[in-house]
Amino acid sequence: MPLSRSLETFIALIINILGLQNFVIKAFNNKATNKAMKKNILLVSLLLFALFFGACKPTYVTVRPTQTELARPMSPSNNHIWIDGNWVYNRRMQSYTRTNGYWSMPNRGRTYMQGQWKTSQKGYYWAPGRWK
Repeated sequence: MPLSRSLETFIALIINILGLQNFVIKAFNNKATNKAMKKNILLVSLLLFALFFGACKPTYVTVRPTQTELARPMSPSNNHIWIDGNWVYNRRMQSYTRTNGYWSMPNRGRTYMQGQWKTSQKGYYWAPGRWK
């Protein structure tokens, strides 16, 4: 069964990050390598893929943190725009904590969408700000 192009690219990226490219090349080019070895490499890659994307999902809370206004430093220039801080989930404390905002030069042809709290059946979650 052929893998999708994006999955192949992701697996190659993980292999490069872990420094296993020489091992994998030798394993796949060696005619004596059995199917079990190839299957194990694929399974480990898929496990890393699942762990990576499992960590990207939003974390839900039943009560939104209170909004706090932080002091905004002076703008470095009239061209800079203010990027509000985001809320980041702290797994150890099991709550969201606020990060500091900062001044940034606008990206040409793009606008910044501030982060916002969203509601779902599971509770509240923070959708971080991004350039669009």
